[in-house]
Amino acid sequence: MSEERKDQTKSHRKALKVAKWSFILSAGIVLLIFFGVPLYLSSAGGTRMLLGKINQSVDGQVQMDDFSIGWLKGVKLTNLSYADSAGNTSVTVARVETQPKYMSLLGGKVKLGRTVVEQPRIHLKVPAEQDAAEEVKSPSEKSDAPPPTFPVNQIDLELIDGAATVELTGDTLQKVSFTNIVSKVQIAEAGKPSSVDISMDVNETSKISAKGSVIPDEQGWMLKKGDFEVHISELELASLKPLLALAGKEMDMSGQLKADADIHIDEGVIQRLKADARISNFAQGTGDQRTVFEKPVTISALTSADNDVTKIEKLTVQSDFCAVDCTGTMESLDYEIDADLEQTQRFAGQFVDMQGVQVAGDLAAKGTVNLAQESIGVTGTGTAKRFVVKKDGSPTPATDVQLDYDCAVDITTGQFRLASANLTAAPGTVNLGNMTLPLSEDGVKTISFDAYAKLDIEKALPFAQVFTDLPEDTQIAGILESEIKATTTGSKVRLLTDKTWIHQLRIQKGDGRPFEREQLSLKADATYEAKAELETVNIKTLALRDEKNAPLLIGTNVLYERKRGPNNTEVQGSMEVQYDLETVSAFASGYLPEGLSVKGKRKDTLRFDSIYPTDMPDKMIANLNADAAVGFDSAEYLGLNFGPTELNMDIQKGKLNFEIPQTVVNEGKLQFAGTIDLNEESKILRLKETMPILDNIHVNGRMTNTMLKYLSPIFAGQSDISGFASLTCKTLEIPLDADEKERILVDGVVEMDKVRLKAVGAVGDILAQTNNRSEFDAKLLPSQFLLKDGVMRYDKMEFHLDKYPTGFAGKIYLDKTLDMKVFVPYKFDMDRLRFPTVKIGEDLSERLSLPVDGTVDEPQVRLDKLFDSILKKHSPELIQKGIEELLKNL
Repeated sequence: MSEERKDQTKSHRKALKVAKWSFILSAGIVLLIFFGVPLYLSSAGGTRMLLGKINQSVDGQVQMDDFSIGWLKGVKLTNLSYADSAGNTSVTVARVETQPKYMSLLGGKVKLGRTVVEQPRIHLKVPAEQDAAEEVKSPSEKSDAPPPTFPVNQIDLELIDGAATVELTGDTLQKVSFTNIVSKVQIAEAGKPSSVDISMDVNETSKISAKGSVIPDEQGWMLKKGDFEVHISELELASLKPLLALAGKEMDMSGQLKADADIHIDEGVIQRLKADARISNFAQGTGDQRTVFEKPVTISALTSADNDVTKIEKLTVQSDFCAVDCTGTMESLDYEIDADLEQTQRFAGQFVDMQGVQVAGDLAAKGTVNLAQESIGVTGTGTAKRFVVKKDGSPTPATDVQLDYDCAVDITTGQFRLASANLTAAPGTVNLGNMTLPLSEDGVKTISFDAYAKLDIEKALPFAQVFTDLPEDTQIAGILESEIKATTTGSKVRLLTDKTWIHQLRIQKGDGRPFEREQLSLKADATYEAKAELETVNIKTLALRDEKNAPLLIGTNVLYERKRGPNNTEVQGSMEVQYDLETVSAFASGYLPEGLSVKGKRKDTLRFDSIYPTDMPDKMIANLNADAAVGFDSAEYLGLNFGPTELNMDIQKGKLNFEIPQTVVNEGKLQFAGTIDLNEESKILRLKETMPILDNIHVNGRMTNTMLKYLSPIFAGQSDISGFASLTCKTLEIPLDADEKERILVDGVVEMDKVRLKAVGAVGDILAQTNNRSEFDAKLLPSQFLLKDGVMRYDKMEFHLDKYPTGFAGKIYLDKTLDMKVFVPYKFDMDRLRFPTVKIGEDLSERLSLPVDGTVDEPQVRLDKLFDSILKKHSPELIQKGIEELLKNL
């Protein structure tokens, strides 16, 4: 037994010994960690290791001179710095000291205690142009996030002598500097008052200060309960441009801002807000677009809360250009607005792109804004006095506009809904109702509306010209009355009208013959559908009829499809159209050659297709293929009267080819084959090959007044003319843009026969000595001419005026001026000192020449230069000798 007891005793002693050494070892390890980790991190090697880990995870370089940490003395850093790799951001701090309570971290709370940040310096460089990469929530997203919580539960922070600079780089260096930044933040335990006090100087001209007190709860320091005061003195708005650029906003404005605000927050709700702001010497824009406001801009706000309802007792904005007064609650706000629209747009132009549209007038509006969790509604009425719209041209006539509206934004569905909107002005009235439009890609895609309009077209035309490219020399008058309805079924949007009329329609281009109709009616039924990559337009009905219900334009089986793929996009379409050419050309008169009149009833089919790179939509025309057959029963253009004509047309890879087979024009024949390259920015009609275009056509007075007078001065004043003409062209290029007349190129040969002329104008001057009849026959021999760079020129154009050969040479310019000479049918007889005529078949080398100037409408044959012409043929000595001989014989 004794031996057993001895063994047990030895075992107990051995276990105690192991336990004792295990405790000592564990305690040693704990003490080693407790003292060793801070010592290691505070050592040079530990600091290098820590910096290495940090620099591996950041874009840039972090450095510090000294880093120490201790369980009792806290954390201390000196000369901490950071610079990003791009050189746009740099931060330096002379000293950071803090006294964290490490045990609180085990409970998930951050208690930093006394913390000092000394001489922090921040420098940011912002490119002059940058895109703000901000994610914007869609209207359908709703945020129910609680008030922001600062993760620190306790801290006594003091920031000493801070500074920050934001620099806007570019052609002109701009920067804003914040200096003398002093801040004290004391966050106490839950339920005890905490405070914030911060102040700074801005560019050494302004001072900003804010202070307040809050009471944190168990969750940490929150913007849930507290009082704050904010003061801003003489802040230069121009100095904020770098900060706005940092936020992705480019603005040019200046002025001095002074503001004061008192805020009381309780349970996360602003119970009281009193704020006043004043901007003196406010200006916006640069150069000629700079606007300076003489009066200060003032803003005043006073709100209070009662039973969780925020009352807006006053919210006013007063300026040179706009006055706004609001009262109510955050759920229902009544507003009154008086604004100078022109000046308001200049200011708002910094935030809203109006696409070059400018407005002016005096707006007075009032109404109510209803703010609910799921929607924002606006109702109101207003008047715009002397309302004017302008875009790249003349302003519209000033008119008074009255309007009322009732609309809302549904945040849940992401839709804009317009219950009603009524607009009345001098051109007429427009009423919209039951409108639904999607506001985002994520919103419901429903589109619908009912619209009614009754407009005086002549008065509405100046407003339409602001938004569309309508020809200025075309006059349109009449009364438009229309009802249009849009509805959505699934992915299809249907546009329908069966009640559209135009009464007393009158269309006139320039001084041409007007197109008039007592009444036109329009019925249309079209569907638009977009599904995934496929987009389709299908016009089921398109019918334009006159007062007798006769069809003027009927479209059937009109289909357009566009299929977008990742690489290529394919478009194709087809239509069958029945139309009255006189009506169609009247509506399109502004886009057709001036003076063109076309008649006939047609039924044609058009098909087209194109495949082009999806990321290069401008290549659609370059790859366009199409074919069509068009024509007319009769047409008149510049004195050319066409009979029934068919045009064969096709487009291959963006090149239009068309041919006019031989047809009757002015009792003669016309033919033409040409091309138009639709890929060219300036489109030009080109003759395919040398061909006789006109063959023995009958000329008339209209041709003389519009074309022939530009060919030769001989046709000036010949309003009553007859004869036959032929034209063969080697080259013919005519730009489709009427403003590019200088690009017209014609290289051809013209001849005329059996032309009946009168002895007036240039003809009368030339044949003044022949005692010829008042009327006679003339002939133009085949003559080559060149019209290029806006100048008609030829070296020889020979006419037979009765039996007298008369030639022309020189230039005729686009401005109608002449720089020519005429070879008159006279020569100088030295022996008898007289001017005998030169007849057809005789020697033409002795003909005298005279300058011709003036214009194509009134050419001047310079008979006063006759002696100069004689001198070119004979020497002064011979002329003087001849005169002496003549005097001797008298």
